Formats: sequence, C-alpha cells, structure tokens
Amino acid sequence: MLAARHGQPGDARRGGLDVRRNPESVAVAISYMVVQRAGASKTVRDVSMATCVAEATIKEAHKELTPHAEMLFAA
Repeated sequence: MLAARHGQPGDARRGGLDVRRNPESVAVAISYMVVQRAGASKTVRDVSMATCVAEATIKEAHKELTPHAEMLFAA
C-alpha cells in the first residue's frame, strides 16, 4: 500500500489512493510518470530495461496511479 505524505497521515487513503503493489513497482511507475511529464521520449520498454521491472507491471501500476497524478505531483 502506498501512503503519501500529503497533509495528515491517512490522507492518501481517504483521497482514494490505496495502491496495493510492490513499492518498487509503484516507484518505477511514478518514475515513468515523471519522465512523461518532463517530455522525454522514453517508452515503457526503456524504463523497464533501465529498472528491470516488467513492462506489464509498469503499465498496470501506471494505470492505477494516473487518476491520482494531480495529488502525486502537487507543487
């Protein structure tokens, strides 16, 4: 489960962010999201090869995290 430090403890869970995945998978998916936001021309395959996390795992975690991108990347 991912618990983001965003305000009070448990805020992430109350906001609907409850990703039950390996923390490494979550970190890699967020890294992929950062790469996309930066406009880098890296594919899921590139990130997979660099991190040794399966493409399907990155895609699934990315799909779960995308609805929460605003909270994850809040300034």
